[in-house]
Amino acid sequence: MAVKTWRRSQESRPWVVGRRATWPILGLGMVGLAAVLGAAASGLFGPLVTCGADQATLCIAWPAYLSAAVWLTFIASIVALAWTQAHAWQPVSLARRELVLLGALLSVALAIRLWRLDLALVGYDEAAAASLVAAWRQHGLFPLTGIVSSIGIPNPPAWPYLLALVLLVVDSPYAVVFLGVGASMVSIGLTWWLGRRWVGPWAALAGAAFYAGGFWSALLGRSGWQPVFLQVPVILC
Repeated sequence: MAVKTWRRSQESRPWVVGRRATWPILGLGMVGLAAVLGAAASGLFGPLVTCGADQATLCIAWPAYLSAAVWLTFIASIVALAWTQAHAWQPVSLARRELVLLGALLSVALAIRLWRLDLALVGYDEAAAASLVAAWRQHGLFPLTGIVSSIGIPNPPAWPYLLALVLLVVDSPYAVVFLGVGASMVSIGLTWWLGRRWVGPWAALAGAAFYAGGFWSALLGRSGWQPVFLQVPVILC
């Protein structure tokens, strides 16, 4: 009887089965990507090359198709994570008042982040991460890690890989800033989405407003610094 009940519940909610099947695949893909990058960083796939503003041995001279494949695998993992969570959220009807308030919240948050972008913070870390993308774009040197931390340990390469979304097309510090603004706005939307899913519409709007108007959220949301990109994967997980 219990087995039949469980089967009926799964048939009525097919997205649950699909989501459970997706997580192991997504996890194995990320582990495989980390293994490839770790093996390459150890010199298993060829000699490492000095690159970037840190002048550290972080890059490898791979063929263009191989570098693109590794980078696209990383981007695809984030897209797959978003797709998995999107299918886990059953459609709900939104009241007009809620939509108006959400639109007003996002509009004010965007205005705060776009006001006087000539005063946006672009420091050494952003320039160092961008230099890794420039090494790939101009010299074909693919970064296997991120920038070197203040204690001398290289960071993971996720930040330069995200910056490559814009810097491979537009070589400008404003491209980095706009990407950070976009990530910040997505974080606000996901905060509302998470709250809407678990605690209801008004608590979701209150949480999103609190996050959007917070000092650090607004400050980092006007930059392309690494912390602004952390909220999206954290909320999606």
